[in-house]
Amino acid sequence: MVDDLDQLIIQVYTAGYYLTGRREKAERLCALVFDKYDRPGLGTHENLVWPLFCHIFLQCCDEQEEIGGNTSSRPDLLPGAEAIQRALLELPPGERMAVMLKYKVGLDGETIARCMDCSISRVSRLLAAGKEKLRRKCFGQ
Repeated sequence: MVDDLDQLIIQVYTAGYYLTGRREKAERLCALVFDKYDRPGLGTHENLVWPLFCHIFLQCCDEQEEIGGNTSSRPDLLPGAEAIQRALLELPPGERMAVMLKYKVGLDGETIARCMDCSISRVSRLLAAGKEKLRRKCFGQ
């Protein structure tokens, strides 16, 4: 249970920014999550927010909305954005989500699997593929 709803909102916004690379998309994603999340009786259960966040993000990707992708012409990335941020934005949505939830949010594989509604082995494959692509992109290995 999260004691501070403001802190959870900041975490969701930050995760949205890492996944999309755009402030306005992160704000929209955050608004969609908390619009659906703000129902009587739900409280501030963090374990309800992250699955909802994953569902909304992946639904936006399924609808062919421009999220992430080619970062070469992205004027709204923060100045001095790290190579890892640009490489993360170029990952496919599932890999991007798994990597972000593991290394930015700090969730374990089982929780990520629940959030993404897939098996733990699928999460492991997404993480391995995502890490390999990030390693090659950032370090040329």
